[in-house]
Amino acid sequence: MAGICIYGAGSVGCYIGGRLLAAGADISFVGRERVASEIRRHGLALSHYQGGRWQLPPSTIDFSTDAGAPKAAGLVLVTVKSASTRAAAAELATILCPKTIVISFQNGLGHADRLRNALPGRTVLEGIVPFNVVMSGPGTFHQASQGALAVKAHAELDPYLAAFTAAGLPLSQYPDIVPVQWAKLLFNLNNAINALANVPLKEELSRRAYRRCLALAQAEALALLERSGIRPARLTPLPAGFRGCSMRLTGYLQGWRARC
Repeated sequence: MAGICIYGAGSVGCYIGGRLLAAGADISFVGRERVASEIRRHGLALSHYQGGRWQLPPSTIDFSTDAGAPKAAGLVLVTVKSASTRAAAAELATILCPKTIVISFQNGLGHADRLRNALPGRTVLEGIVPFNVVMSGPGTFHQASQGALAVKAHAELDPYLAAFTAAGLPLSQYPDIVPVQWAKLLFNLNNAINALANVPLKEELSRRAYRRCLALAQAEALALLERSGIRPARLTPLPAGFRGCSMRLTGYLQGWRARC
């Protein structure tokens, strides 16, 4: 089995790649010079909200700023920001072999399609990272909320499943991943509200006024999905249609607080 490359290693990429590397997988990273410099100096320090901790010294980490580094990888996890997808696709198109599998672990919709269009003949799959990763210092990344990695089901992933399971990051495979993408997007509607609030997530969600803003945004999105015939997947104990109602209640939400 060929190795795994994290392409666009920022917070999410460093965390997932670091967990895989800590469990013994063959991992390489491609990212910006700033991140590379920090990791060369400090290594990777990873932590989990349930108490797990992993420390990787610099000497164990293959981190490059060379866009050509993934050419030998069998699986490439694309974790670049949305605006960098087209550039990443153009770079990968010049180096990847036809058998390379690509997973887009990016927020939002349509990124896998852009990669697929630029990478004809390769297997390109939609993926979802449902949990938050927070950078708390140079080379230091913390998983701050729950959730399992999700990916479009495909038989070619079979050789890699054990590596993700060993790392404590099992891949949940879905024949139809569109409802799961939309369910994640409903959560991400809070990103703009949180940025405008300019307070920590837990504090924001403890305030009824901000919860009402999120509830209104989710209600609008749910109405759009209903008209489009899309039913978002159920990723929490509450179905998507009930979350907006719950957020209007003053006593809401031990579940959300646990995710912060």
